[in-house]
Amino acid sequence: MSYSEILGQLESYITNAFNLRYDQQYSEDSVARWVGINDRICPMNVPATSDCSSFVTWIYWTMFGNGPDILNGEGWSAGYTGTLWDHGTLVSDGNFVVGDICIYGTSYPFDHAAIYLGGGYVISHGTDSDSAANWKVGVNDFGSGLPLAGCRRYVS
Repeated sequence: MSYSEILGQLESYITNAFNLRYDQQYSEDSVARWVGINDRICPMNVPATSDCSSFVTWIYWTMFGNGPDILNGEGWSAGYTGTLWDHGTLVSDGNFVVGDICIYGTSYPFDHAAIYLGGGYVISHGTDSDSAANWKVGVNDFGSGLPLAGCRRYVS
């Protein structure tokens, strides 16, 4: 699959996840957050529960799950913002591309992960309100909210 085909598929899966955001609940529960991968839920469906890091991992798993876990190095069965940070290539020049994982916070293992959409926007799970019970998958300005630790690229 070419890089442009990967980006097109990634954008399709992200759009689907956003369109079905009201079917998803935020959960940091160690089992519930991995239901998308554990139950092998593929687009055009979405997992019922996830958190920020399991959401971005699920998006990539839908494309690369038959190969090595390029995001977390955990065999697609675990991970968090720290393991996302530990893999991929740091994009330090500000030339972010669709699909880069943006990691936010001021200290390792960091606080939040999102997927860069281009045009100054990211998509993530867990940023729509003050109450975690109401958090949905949302599109946000790249620079709003938490301070950016950096972005990682996993596909080139």
